[in-house]
Amino acid sequence: MRRGLIGGVLWALTASAAAQGSVTLYGVADAAVDYVSAKGAAAGSAADKPGLTRLSSQGSYWGIRGSEDLGGGLDAVFQLEGNFSIDSGASSTPFFNRDTFVGLRHRPVGTLTLGVNTTSVRALGNALDLTPGANTGIGALQSLVSSMNGISTDHDSRLQNSVRYRSASFYGVEIGAQYGFGEARAEGTGRNDYVIGAGLAYSSGPLYIAYAYEDRHDKNKTGLAQANGHDEKHRVGVKYQVTEQWLIGALYDRSASNGQFSNGDGRLRRDAWALVTEYDWGVHEIYAMYARASDISCQGATAGNGVNCGSSSQTGAQLWTFGYNYNLSKRTMIRTTISKIFNQAAAKYDFSNGRTGAAAGADPFGVSVGLRHRF
Repeated sequence: MRRGLIGGVLWALTASAAAQGSVTLYGVADAAVDYVSAKGAAAGSAADKPGLTRLSSQGSYWGIRGSEDLGGGLDAVFQLEGNFSIDSGASSTPFFNRDTFVGLRHRPVGTLTLGVNTTSVRALGNALDLTPGANTGIGALQSLVSSMNGISTDHDSRLQNSVRYRSASFYGVEIGAQYGFGEARAEGTGRNDYVIGAGLAYSSGPLYIAYAYEDRHDKNKTGLAQANGHDEKHRVGVKYQVTEQWLIGALYDRSASNGQFSNGDGRLRRDAWALVTEYDWGVHEIYAMYARASDISCQGATAGNGVNCGSSSQTGAQLWTFGYNYNLSKRTMIRTTISKIFNQAAAKYDFSNGRTGAAAGADPFGVSVGLRHRF
């Protein structure tokens, strides 16, 4: 019954949109066999995660997008997009959990969208990540740069209840800005949760360079600042196409959480950086990524917040990822990845996708072989 209902809704959407303008059904089907483990925990072998082999869905999704020409260079645009698990057949919750919006696009000026949007910070991270699909499966850069010692700051998440503006390119320069409306406000609590962010990018020939900033206010994320808290991120990235086949890139990321913790006011900070490179020839692609997260810097009353401030000199980590892709066609590839995170004794970093459940000090390791098809 549910499948029939969903199919009917999809048919109605596409038929109605097609009658009024252009509409496209698209997506990715991606499944892989993974082997993962996490050994070397500071608490001893009892806290280790033994080797596990599994079939996983690596960022599979589908979507519908369309537009209507309103004249004068103005278009109405919409997009509905959601993940699905190709290993189990389950759909995401909510159903459209990826970029889902309605908006207006003026070709000389830019695009304004309302709904669930990719932020400037997330877009910059995706531009530097070399895993197929960017930030999918084990080994993605998000594993280090999107968390503070294993606690996600949510800056690499799509922004719900948001408005986003992305400019057209002007001599290679693009700007972006977004605002997320808070929905956790309650009378008498003084809580004012919202998200604000912006980005600037320049692209010319082989060079791409970008900066992005985001402030998540009063989000009360467990382990981070609570009352009147600001979870902030600064991110800078650069890519350079050395030759037609060879790409190099670098990323710098600073995360901070300022505000009231359980014992008073304080500030947490973590710096991270990454180097990436890829070489393509014919149907073959090889890539390597290295990332390093610094120790957590703890200032003020930040004890007992879940990021191990008591052992802050042992909260750093390193990530190594190597990959090889074989393109069977323009839309289908066989993908292979091997990755390992080296955690210090009090560090708890884990793969952002395909987590191992690593305890403090354990080193997540993974090998993945999969098939990816775009439609």
